[in-house]
Amino acid sequence: IARRSLALNTLVVVLGCLTTPFYIARAIDDVHGKEEILYLSENDHLAIGWLRERTTPNTLILSSYHQCNKLSAQLNRRFILGHWGFSPNKPMLTRICEGLLRAEYTPSTTKSLLTEYQVDLIYVPAEFEAAAIPYFEGMPGIHFVFRSGDVHIFSVERVERG
Repeated sequence: IARRSLALNTLVVVLGCLTTPFYIARAIDDVHGKEEILYLSENDHLAIGWLRERTTPNTLILSSYHQCNKLSAQLNRRFILGHWGFSPNKPMLTRICEGLLRAEYTPSTTKSLLTEYQVDLIYVPAEFEAAAIPYFEGMPGIHFVFRSGDVHIFSVERVERG
């Protein structure tokens, strides 16, 4: 019995030693993968405070999928994408929203899409700053309303559909 017990204990220790590096590697991957999704910069926190003070829960905010995920965890508002905005159209909406933030559409198409989805605010995260800021600044009906470092927010004039 002592030999069996010793053999079993040895086997458990050896298996534990052999599998530990895999668990450590997996934990590191999990942390780094989630960090990108969950990390909020100081500028994001300032923008969230601004949004909390100046918007209502019915305000619809457009941003990238990852940014909407981060914001929706902190702010009780409607987002066109993200955890609280799951829909069967997520892949299509992701392409549209990121296309808007990359300035890939003509101004008339942009206005049409913003009207169709009834967007109130556009939250421009840092990774889209270079393309989106000059694009939205020059567009009629879209007004710059907040900036903190590399985070910008634009207001969209609502056009009533007839």
